[in-house]
Amino acid sequence: MNEVAEFLWNKPSNGSCAELGFNPSYANVDMEKAKVAFNHLFTESVFCSLDTNALIGACLSGGLDSSSIVCTASNLGRKLITFSCVPEQANIGELSYINEVVNKYGLVNYTVTPTFEEFFRDFGDLVAIQENPFLGPSIYMQYRTFKLASEYGIKVLLDGQGGDESLGGYTKYIVDYLLDLLRDRRFAKGFAEFFRTMDLTKPYFTQYLRLKLGLTKNEFNKILKCKTPANQSVPYRGLAEHMHYDMFAGSLVSVCKTGNANAKAFGLKIKYPFMYPPLVEYLFSLPNTAKIRSGWTKYLLREAMKGTLPEKVRLRRSKFGFPAPELEWATRLIEEKMDWCSETVKNVDEYIDFDGFRNLCRQITRKKRHEDIRLFWRILIFSRWMKDRARNLT
Repeated sequence: MNEVAEFLWNKPSNGSCAELGFNPSYANVDMEKAKVAFNHLFTESVFCSLDTNALIGACLSGGLDSSSIVCTASNLGRKLITFSCVPEQANIGELSYINEVVNKYGLVNYTVTPTFEEFFRDFGDLVAIQENPFLGPSIYMQYRTFKLASEYGIKVLLDGQGGDESLGGYTKYIVDYLLDLLRDRRFAKGFAEFFRTMDLTKPYFTQYLRLKLGLTKNEFNKILKCKTPANQSVPYRGLAEHMHYDMFAGSLVSVCKTGNANAKAFGLKIKYPFMYPPLVEYLFSLPNTAKIRSGWTKYLLREAMKGTLPEKVRLRRSKFGFPAPELEWATRLIEEKMDWCSETVKNVDEYIDFDGFRNLCRQITRKKRHEDIRLFWRILIFSRWMKDRARNLT
């Protein structure tokens, strides 16, 4: 029951981290020296990743990580075939950034745009290939990207996972950074950085406030019969330890598991240049000032990639990954496929209050809160995964 509760409440497990150390300080860092060291190790990593006789390509989202891989490979004389998932919804699309990279280096790029109908058709297959339930439909966007690559004969695909965890790319890390500054009583710098990052953190702080006030917990308790794990402390404190946890025991572990399952379904081997051990060891040896600084996430990467990345990509503020239209698809399921949703969720009445779930669906159509949408997807995916598991056991 505890593992189910951790998944449905989206709580971190208390798994242990790897033995590799980390630097929690905010000491000054010689950025010129750090840029040289990073570029050497990252170029070496990309070069090693290209060492294969199989047909090789790369995911290209238009984000900093995948773009850095593709651009560095181009500078090494390897113009990779690139594959991108482009949502129908322009507000989460990254096509303009993808085109910046493609046009700068003259690359071949193939795109896929999954529809709601295709997602609904493939949902059962997507859940079936995963060893564990996953958090949301962004996994489907990756699934379709990998499928597209396989259709063009690709056998090895480079992917940007690991860059956020080692370089400080997630918005949640900004909160850790600000709390670190307050704990160190660096109030002036903390407030300055708060205002510099408000464009990134404003939606996050709204959710954070609701969580701290207990509003989210009270509402979710009406839906989830498995209550939030008792006396569970967060297994990290501060920016450096949070990144270290995510890299070795947290989010990256689950992301790689789902990614590898998607790759296996299409006969692909995935390589992760940002997870090259010498590079990871070096990045975790650096103080936090190389990661988040002056209102920017991934500060070192942005500095090191000057002249390599298109400026529009290097200086972009938004971050999506494999963006999926979570709200739009959830709304269509609720409005057009509610009977199917109900039948799916009834399989797990031990864990989910059915009336609470139906009320959650009504809340989504009215208020469109991010935390409600995320819970909807966790419940639906978990329910279908449990149904498949029960069928396989009979």
